[in-house]
Amino acid sequence: MEDIYFWKNEKVTLRMIEKSDSEMLGEYLKDTKSRIQADHGIALPVTEQVSEDMADFAVESSNEGEELWFAIMDEHNDMAGYAVVDWFCEENANVQFNINIFKEYRRCGYATAASHIIFDYLFYERRFHKIGCCVLEGNVEGEAFVRSIGLCKDAFRDEMFFTNGRYIGEYYYSILRSEYDRIKESSYNRDLMKRENYEWPVSSQGELPQGYVKDGKLVNRPANPGAEREYFWEYDGILLRDMTEEDYQRNHNIIYD
Repeated sequence: MEDIYFWKNEKVTLRMIEKSDSEMLGEYLKDTKSRIQADHGIALPVTEQVSEDMADFAVESSNEGEELWFAIMDEHNDMAGYAVVDWFCEENANVQFNINIFKEYRRCGYATAASHIIFDYLFYERRFHKIGCCVLEGNVEGEAFVRSIGLCKDAFRDEMFFTNGRYIGEYYYSILRSEYDRIKESSYNRDLMKRENYEWPVSSQGELPQGYVKDGKLVNRPANPGAEREYFWEYDGILLRDMTEEDYQRNHNIIYD
């Protein structure tokens, strides 16, 4: 059986961003509308140094594990955009992500394909419970995209950023692992990923899953207090715990044996 490369699917390949990508990032930053949506702040003239600094920051953050910056490569191995995974909260098992596609590569399915890879990694490899995404107020395309890949609206924070002479707010969307499991298992998976106005199927118990579209309107998931997840530090019979004084002594003896 042929091995499947984890960071690649039929549409895109993800690789860690490199300093050589600064030129592409610089071109993206010159798109004022895209930069406002990505930076969530006032649009300022970009310089070559800004793009180089951004690429340096991306590489450094990825190497140190604080953030993960991925270059999104299309079928021809051209860089179509980038994705960022940040705000890691291991103890509560939640994380945030962001995807930006360069203008000439939009509406080709690259963002959706990249999100599939990232979600599989974060939910099934890193075992996160919840993935979030922030969308600036007025970014209609951004909201339509995150809904199309299964995210539900959690909250709205009013007047968070000052852009173009006025304050605008920010929407917070998220998806739970249980919701993503249902998407993966559903026979309607492809329709859900491609159509904004997809209506969730009724479950075998006659209950709608958490978060769905009804009569063309988004209905948020109900509160789920007390939701449990498997013990984070145990996997396939292997248990991790804090080291004790006896453990340190044993390691000391082994090192100097």
